[in-house]
Amino acid sequence: MSLRAIHTVAENASGEPEWMTAFLLTLERDDLAPATVRGYRYDLRHFLAWRRTVHDGAFVIQDLALRAG
Repeated sequence: MSLRAIHTVAENASGEPEWMTAFLLTLERDDLAPATVRGYRYDLRHFLAWRRTVHDGAFVIQDLALRAG
């Protein structure tokens, strides 16, 4: 196991990044089922945990779209 620098990201009271909270609130406003919103939250949390194991530095959501293409 390697030691990595701890990087802070803007988080809300729930400990989630602000972009994630905004996205999940949008899903709720769009009237998605609560189980669907929970599923998205679960998947996003696991994605962010995985990413911390393979990349140094803070996660920037906008960078994800730029690298996907």
